[in-house]
Amino acid sequence: MSALIRLYPRSWRARYEPEFLDLLEARPPSVRDQVDIIRGAIDARLDSGAPRESNRQTRIAAASAVAAGALWIMWLLMSMEAFDGVDGESVRGVGRIVSLFAGLAALASHLSLGIVSLDRMRGWGGPASAIAAIGFALTLFGGGAAALVALVGSIGLATAVAGRTIPTIVAVLWVLATLGVFAAFNGLVRTQWTDPTVLYQAMPYGLVWIFIGATIAMRGVPARASDGAHLGSAG
Repeated sequence: MSALIRLYPRSWRARYEPEFLDLLEARPPSVRDQVDIIRGAIDARLDSGAPRESNRQTRIAAASAVAAGALWIMWLLMSMEAFDGVDGESVRGVGRIVSLFAGLAALASHLSLGIVSLDRMRGWGGPASAIAAIGFALTLFGGGAAALVALVGSIGLATAVAGRTIPTIVAVLWVLATLGVFAAFNGLVRTQWTDPTVLYQAMPYGLVWIFIGATIAMRGVPARASDGAHLGSAG
């Protein structure tokens, strides 16, 4: 059973391991108990033993993240439909409106996540959040370069809040999904904007933002330590 205990974070084991091992020795766990132990270990690693808080800013960050992800996916689907649709011009017209709202939501999600993370994230998080927000704002007026700048800022914010505001694994998925967007842009350029299927590589970016929003909505964010330290921060 000691192998199962090692699944828990070190801080948890330091407090509870001896008594937990005594409990397991007194009553060997069933298969169902072992599943519950593994599930508890996953939950403990996500929470890192830190108190959580949920306030108005946190709820705004969660809602804007979900909206950004949903609108991003909607925009991609409409963009792909515009390539092959019989009434392509009509689809493109609606797509431009969806693109506008997707850009606004992406701006809001990066900005609100930066605000709710101000006292928790690593030092470069503030500038990264601002760069992403400004980049997405500029995309409202067109320009691929602005989108690329926004995505660089997005990666910067992901690395700044990893293990602080959101679990590290979520931030890793965020970075990988952002690289997928770069790959999609590159694919469009290589095919001279003739192959819409490359846009599927950008789809995970929207899914990750929905997941980020759901994670913040369900768990809140780590509460600030009274001495200014980061409770449960990792990395």
